[in-house]
Amino acid sequence: MPGVEVLDSIGVPLLADAYAHNEHQPTFSLFQRGPRYVTFQKAFENKFKRAPKDIFDEWTTGFELRSSVPEQSVRELIEGLSDPRIHYLEVVITDFDHVAHHNNDRESQLFVLKELDAVFGEVWTAIQKSSLASETALVIVSDHGTNSVEGVYSQGYNLVKLLGSTAGGGHHVITKRRLLADYAIKGINPFVQSITTTTRDSYYLKGQSGDYPTAMLDFDGNERASFHYRNSNLNPVSYT
Repeated sequence: MPGVEVLDSIGVPLLADAYAHNEHQPTFSLFQRGPRYVTFQKAFENKFKRAPKDIFDEWTTGFELRSSVPEQSVRELIEGLSDPRIHYLEVVITDFDHVAHHNNDRESQLFVLKELDAVFGEVWTAIQKSSLASETALVIVSDHGTNSVEGVYSQGYNLVKLLGSTAGGGHHVITKRRLLADYAIKGINPFVQSITTTTRDSYYLKGQSGDYPTAMLDFDGNERASFHYRNSNLNPVSYT
């Protein structure tokens, strides 16, 4: 990872570096060494280790692949807690971050917080059952805070809806993944693709969103968002 290379160049170690290679279990994060590619393999295998009817039902409505790797990461964490040779384990859970960046309503955030609470309960139970329970600490940290006050501009403010509204210009907006609030009655390509969110409030391109999208919103990255309009003269002043 480039971030780790920078830290190495100035002599700043990662916490995991305090343990031997066979004494720690890495996870997927912005700063990591030796990603566990086997996690992808196991996530795929476990996705299809179910009753044929369940697989067919999900195939009919579209496979939900987004949660496969995070769920597998938690499974590996719990399995690793039973191995006394491992002294440092970590897992990055992005569920709340993804929701809070898209929605600031109480119901959406409460739902994902309940799911997180259940995960922490499973992890704590696994710790209590391990042979090193008395020597194990469960540390939970957040990478940043979020303004979640409803009705106030925040990280959870829906910019796609704003751009599609009359006040926002009535844009047909392109994003590089489907919005979390939407769903598709078909399988979703897990790789990068363009999704156009249409609007009825377009002034001059109604029914032509496929040929003439008027704005692109790139909301991925480390706490950034970028607007890209068809009028390129506006682009230099639109970065946030």
